[in-house]
Amino acid sequence: MALAAASPQARIVGVDINPRAIELTNTNLDANKLTNANAYATDTFLAQEPSTTFEVIWSNPPIRVGKSVLHEIMRTWLPRLSATGVAYIVANKNLGGDSLHKWLQNQMGLKVQRIRSKQGYRVLQIHPR
Repeated sequence: MALAAASPQARIVGVDINPRAIELTNTNLDANKLTNANAYATDTFLAQEPSTTFEVIWSNPPIRVGKSVLHEIMRTWLPRLSATGVAYIVANKNLGGDSLHKWLQNQMGLKVQRIRSKQGYRVLQIHPR
């Protein structure tokens, strides 16, 4: 909602697997008359918009789901960055933030830079090469 309010000219897409979170987000967007944003179930969005690319991706991914699921999430969304796009990922060091950084560089071939670190959390800035 904050992104939609701050950038009324942008199209904001939120995705989640939790139906209640999606419902509440869309209800709050409507209540605040933010028409440039919608929340979707991940599978629904991917089916409806298979070729959509993004200029910016903001994510606090579910690190605790395990590496295989986390890597699948990264493989699904990060290739959707436009050629000039950027992603920002928040990851806790103690939950694998540093190994995620290395994996994104070495396995996905992305340009990754840690731009912030505070209290064990990393903010990774990611660009396609």
